[in-house]
Order: sequence, then structure tokens, then C-alpha cells
Amino acid sequence: MIERSMSLNEAMHLEPLTELALRRYTLREVNGELTFDALGENAVKDVQFVVDLINFYTEPKAAQIGQFKQYSLGVIMDYLRRTHEFYSLRMLPRMEMAIQSIQQTFSDHPIVGILDHFYKNYQNELLEHIELEENRLFPYAEELYDGKFSSDYSIKEFVRHHNHNIEDHLQDVLKLIEEDYPEVSRSFAYRSFKLLLNQFKADLKIHHLIEESIFLPKVLMLECS
Repeated sequence: MIERSMSLNEAMHLEPLTELALRRYTLREVNGELTFDALGENAVKDVQFVVDLINFYTEPKAAQIGQFKQYSLGVIMDYLRRTHEFYSLRMLPRMEMAIQSIQQTFSDHPIVGILDHFYKNYQNELLEHIELEENRLFPYAEELYDGKFSSDYSIKEFVRHHNHNIEDHLQDVLKLIEEDYPEVSRSFAYRSFKLLLNQFKADLKIHHLIEESIFLPKVLMLECS
């Protein structure tokens, strides 16, 4: 268990997954210790939320998601927005570079073109989902929080366009590669991509849990009131 009194250095040493959780926050080093930005747009809104978040990363059980209900809509939305930026600017570009490395290593292999095709579909659908949340859902939530009601959007409308099936076809291609093309699956380039993808999937699962079990019910409560 990571305690609030621990330094970030101690927390990251105790649990390496802490580093994945913290990547969306701006950290700086002061006298050899990592600390959060306390001022400006990148300042952490609630340090205790981050402590709970990094503990949740060590054991992301759905039964424990209720601990985040205590935090305000603004704190939860800050996490979701930081996560979108983290995915768009860091995680997805890194995976795209890993795909390019596979293409360079196996430039004449037909399965590589198929992998690239399905990864691009996966990435594009995810970015479209992020755009929907940033342009429609979040502004709608903020309007409700400010006491305004918009009849041209609703949680029901969001859920209608919201699904998590975007990775199914990509996973089928990975399974095919690992079963039928060992020369590709055993390569460093492929294993590097698979590691990044697994990290991303683990992070995305937590993002979905917080969004669906905490954020959406809070917005729905505002909508109903």
C-alpha cells in the first residue's frame, strides 16, 4: 500500500506500475525528489486522488472503484482529460513507432501490412472516441455542473455511440501472428509493440472503470436533477 506520506520516489520504487499512473501528471525534481507542479494549469487538483489512483493501479479491482465517488466531478474530469492527452500525445505515437519498427524489420512480410492496417483502425477509432468525449460529453457535463441544461445532448446519446469493441480485430491479428508467424512474434520489434499495447490496455481498462462507474453516474445525477 502506498501511503500519502511517501515520496513519489519511494512509491515508484515500491510499485513500478505507479510510474504508468503518474505519466499523465507533470512532475519536477526538487533536491533529488520528485514532486507535483503546485501552480499553473498543470497543477494537481487533489493529491489524495492521485494517491488513491496509484494504489488502484497496483490492484485494479472493480469492487474497489467506489473509493473514487468521494471526489468531485472536476477532479474526475481532470483525470480523464489528462488521460486523453497522455494517450494522444505519448502512448499512441509510441505504439505507432513500434509498428514502424516491425515494418522495417520485416519489410516484405505480408502479415506486417495486415497488422499495420488493423492497428491504424484501432488508433483512429480510439481517437474518434476521445474527440467525442472532449467535444460533446465534457462540455455537456460542465454545463450541467454550472446549472445549465442542454436538450440537444444526453448521457443516453453518449452511451449509444460508446463501445469497447475497438481492439477485438487487432487482438485477432496478434493471435494469428503468434500462432502462425513465429519469426515475427519472436522478434524484438514485435515484442516491444506487444509490451506497449499491454500497458496501454491495462491503463485503458482503469480509464473505462473510472469513467463508467464514477464519472457517468455523477453526470447522470446532474442530468436527472
